[in-house]
Amino acid sequence: MVTKWDFNNYYEYLSNNGIKYSDIFESIKDIAIKTLITIHPHVINAMLKYAKSQDKCYDLYGFDILVDSNLKAYLLEVNICPSLASSSHLDKRIKTILLSDLFHMVGLKLFDKSLKYEREEDEMEVIY
Repeated sequence: MVTKWDFNNYYEYLSNNGIKYSDIFESIKDIAIKTLITIHPHVINAMLKYAKSQDKCYDLYGFDILVDSNLKAYLLEVNICPSLASSSHLDKRIKTILLSDLFHMVGLKLFDKSLKYEREEDEMEVIY
């Protein structure tokens, strides 16, 4: 059976069937880490070439992982520019949480309608 699950539902399924979740998750993390190590030089070169500020640079990768019936994890593909479109309720929920986490990690602040904003050159400045 092939299906797409979020981590919570997958964890619940494994727990209900007496399967230790931590081993599978460690295997998936290992795949992601090893994959990122292999592309590290490319990422650094691109960052140095294109980013104005290295401390404000990030990228989002989409990992497609297959777990077989023996609970072995395999990397299917890595998307350098994963789709954020939602084709189902599950996709919408997962991608909304993903974007929320991403915005939080990069320090994006919520827009406050009560403040007045004025454009000065190429930067936005808050006027109090």
